[in-house]
Amino acid sequence: MPSSIKKRKRVLTESLPDDNWKLQRRSHVSPFNIKEDCLYCGRFLGKSTKLPSQRRGQSHNAATKELLASVSAKSLERADSWGEAVHIRIQNIGDLVAAEAKYHHDCQVRFYSGKQQLPNIKSKGRPSGTVNTEKNDAFHKLCDHIDNNNLHQYSISDLISLLKKYSDEGDYYTAKHLKVRLQEHYRDNLIITSEYGKETIYTFLNHGNAILRDRYKATGLSAEDIVDFAATLIDDQIRSFVYNSTQYPKFSDLENSETMVSGLLIRFLSRLTKSKRRQLGIAHSITAAARPRSFVSPILLAISVYINSKMESRELIDLLSSLGFADDYREVQRLYDAVVPTDEPIYEWTDSLVNFVFDNADVDIRTLTGHGTWHAMGGIVGITLVALTLNQ
Repeated sequence: MPSSIKKRKRVLTESLPDDNWKLQRRSHVSPFNIKEDCLYCGRFLGKSTKLPSQRRGQSHNAATKELLASVSAKSLERADSWGEAVHIRIQNIGDLVAAEAKYHHDCQVRFYSGKQQLPNIKSKGRPSGTVNTEKNDAFHKLCDHIDNNNLHQYSISDLISLLKKYSDEGDYYTAKHLKVRLQEHYRDNLIITSEYGKETIYTFLNHGNAILRDRYKATGLSAEDIVDFAATLIDDQIRSFVYNSTQYPKFSDLENSETMVSGLLIRFLSRLTKSKRRQLGIAHSITAAARPRSFVSPILLAISVYINSKMESRELIDLLSSLGFADDYREVQRLYDAVVPTDEPIYEWTDSLVNFVFDNADVDIRTLTGHGTWHAMGGIVGITLVALTLNQ
């Protein structure tokens, strides 16, 4: 009975037309790692310790240099979607042995015999047969949302809410199954942070940065050396700018404040945050810290002027200035002196007479509320001054 079931599955699989193996979008295809995935089927080669050794998939390492030419020739001879997929995986590889390629023995036999690729059918658990289209479509929509969104951190409740949104019939993966699918799809580009008593946080790295990370590993330089080199280039560009120190910048030119800072610094900050406003604010703070005597930031100065006019708090301005988020109070006073020059005469007050006048009042409010009389006390202070002009 079991053998007849296996035979039936094999017959159905081999009778599938080639049109069923259509190319999917890149966001729907899991990334391929030649050191961890099968060269032919592209599935992960990690051995499961839950299965006995005789039931585990037999895998081999590429041991000969001739294997590359053989696989390439066979993929062109097949002229189908499976052969095209294998050919794409090896077209940029010069030596499978040096690349540490691995493959399933059964997949190699089927590939060379001209048979079709077997679907990923689990030996245990609920019978899958076909993939749940509703859940699968909702999952791919979730992946598209993550890849095209500026937000890179999600809690598990956020991801479940998005799955509910993208599921038309309300059928979606559970939190446990979603975690497995995300790990299969994103591999090294997913970092999961779990802490007792708190929600699990999923951090997604940028797919495009994987190429840069691979280049960084190939250079053999340490991360500290690369950061120091980038900081040197940015510092040189900041110090090369020429600013006009004879007049204050116009607050109406805040929209053009990007031209006042280093382009390399803006590019560096754009990799850390997508908010244009935050990029400009941080860039102006860094530039003001690097050139404190020759650069007056309209953004930092505008913040100090606003606080001084609304709150009249020198302590708050000095506090924000020490943190690099605003200009110092002395610069605000210099701006006021430049905008509104003080040509008024200066007076010196001599003897003065101060008179305090206080009195009470009783207001009858019984006609309004019926609670009796309201008592009030008020007063004024009268000061008589004699002034002598000093500068006139």
